[in-house]
Amino acid sequence: MLRNSFSFLDGIGTTREQRLWEHGITEWRDFIEADDLHGIGDSTNEKHTSFLQKAQKNLEARNRAFFNSKVPNNQHWRMFREFRDSIAYLDIETTGLNKQRNDITTIAIYDGDDARALVQGQDLTRETLQQELDRHDLIVTFNGKQFDLPFIKAQFPEIKLEHPHIDLMYSCRKIGLTGGLKAIEKELGIGRDDVDGVDGKDAIRLWKRYQRHDDEAALERLVEYNKKDVENLAPLLETNYRRRAQKVVPDPVRDRIVSL
Repeated sequence: MLRNSFSFLDGIGTTREQRLWEHGITEWRDFIEADDLHGIGDSTNEKHTSFLQKAQKNLEARNRAFFNSKVPNNQHWRMFREFRDSIAYLDIETTGLNKQRNDITTIAIYDGDDARALVQGQDLTRETLQQELDRHDLIVTFNGKQFDLPFIKAQFPEIKLEHPHIDLMYSCRKIGLTGGLKAIEKELGIGRDDVDGVDGKDAIRLWKRYQRHDDEAALERLVEYNKKDVENLAPLLETNYRRRAQKVVPDPVRDRIVSL
């Protein structure tokens, strides 16, 4: 839906964006080629056209930093369709909630096909994490804005995070899905199979058991739990995208804009 979006342009809010859509200006190319933009003056039109041409080139080049800086955070959900083949679904497990006193134990990253977990003391390093993140153009988390990403920055101060970021906790609230990740999963019928019932406190206990007793089974269960967190973000993101887009896009043009 990014290619169909105009509300990140100066002076164009949701109402004017919807009016453009209803008049057939449904994507950037239409805006650039249009003779009549329905109330947008020539000087503004010129400025916006120049920006959209630049945006088109940056999208073709997959320049994630451009869109991270130019599109407001609360509109990053619109990037799902264009970046869906390059998403890092990310979740961390820690020894506690304080990023200054506690440590990250595992970080799971899911690309839509395979989930990988980086483990403290094994392969969880800044270099390895950076390599994993650099393979993707969009980061998706649940409460990552307040927890996961600040924790990562605290533990790895030199990490480079220039990705657009969709925090599904906040985005889900826009469509009436509230509460924690597991509560929302249950509401949507998203299962957890073998790790159903495991929570964040259990994850801390599993890590301690692994550390104190060299319990590989405890680590394996922790990793499995961490991976399930990120795997379940994928169907949640698709549901969130569809529902948010349906709320924003008027009926007459919905099929042209919301398609996956």
